[in-house]
Amino acid sequence: MRVGRCSSAVAAATLGTLLAGCGSSSSPPIRTTPSAATKTTTVPAGAPLTSTLPNVGGSAALPSPRAASYGGGNPSVAVLVQWTQLSSQLIGRLQESQLSASGAPSAHKASFMGSLQNGQVSLSLAGGGTATGTISGRTLSLTVPMNGGGTSTVQLGPGGQVAYQSAIGMLGQTGSTTGGAITGPSGPTGPSGAQVPVSSAGPASFQIQNDAANVSSDVASLHDLVAGLATQTKQTLQSDVSQVRSDLGQVQSDYQAVVQAAEGQSDPVLVCTDSQTVGGDMQSLRGDVQIAKADAQGASANASPVRQQITTLQQDDNALVSAEGGDTAAVPSGTPSPGDVQRAIDAANAAVNVNVSQYISEAESLEQQGQNDAQQAGMDCQSSG
Repeated sequence: MRVGRCSSAVAAATLGTLLAGCGSSSSPPIRTTPSAATKTTTVPAGAPLTSTLPNVGGSAALPSPRAASYGGGNPSVAVLVQWTQLSSQLIGRLQESQLSASGAPSAHKASFMGSLQNGQVSLSLAGGGTATGTISGRTLSLTVPMNGGGTSTVQLGPGGQVAYQSAIGMLGQTGSTTGGAITGPSGPTGPSGAQVPVSSAGPASFQIQNDAANVSSDVASLHDLVAGLATQTKQTLQSDVSQVRSDLGQVQSDYQAVVQAAEGQSDPVLVCTDSQTVGGDMQSLRGDVQIAKADAQGASANASPVRQQITTLQQDDNALVSAEGGDTAAVPSGTPSPGDVQRAIDAANAAVNVNVSQYISEAESLEQQGQNDAQQAGMDCQSSG
């Protein structure tokens, strides 16, 4: 039965506010076939999230994220790697299926952060462990951790999920799939990440459990992406506004020198000299306001991988709904319910949609104050002549 993810092993990801309220001891959310009101709706990967970002013009173009999916395997392991790439950075998940001691496939998943540079791939798996490899043409040669230790090198193609499912069907059939040498023993535990034992009840049962593992991993990966994103954006913009405020303090300090000179409290000749200094201060202030606006615009671009992960989560949850066909008892206990999934998406949207308008408004207000002093300093200079 599919209940709230707070009872799931994936709860170790500590979603906190992502799934606020999902662990109620009185009435944990139960997996039910969603109605039109509860079933998630796929959002196109390129669609913008509801944003409070101002429309700041003139900022430099940022690279667009690229998604990739590789699948395949060898007689001992089937592997699916899916990632979103922004510049040389990778964010995604790795899924493996290997035969358990009972002879049934067992699926293991782990989210990762990684890099792709000059064809060299390095993936740091959540909880520990690394997968490394190379890309040549359309083939990814990847060395992955095996159950109980050791590694296996597999040749993966761009077939993604289709190639992965085909490789699962060929596990144990020596020579039936391509792959590299296998080192080390195999055992009942897999790489760090969600582990879902698969019964031998048949393909339908495996598909449900595989989809359930996808949903659990998707929710954890979504949390990994948004954790710290809002905090980082706020800290950056707060620092920017603090710098603008410091610039205004300098403008005001130097303007006081203009006032003193104009009132004869100091050498009147310094009125225009000090006025020019105020003008220079104002240029620095304007420059720092533009930096704040550029950082605000960058916050929107940083949300692109989150949009992609939301789409993946929605697609996988809908696949699970289709696979279970209303048979909620077939879904592993602890799998996030449709309500959990929607709460995770809502919380992710809230996290990435930091209200940057307040910071930009404050910076612009400080800029206007500085501009008023700079204009008055110029008028004082003209009057002194």
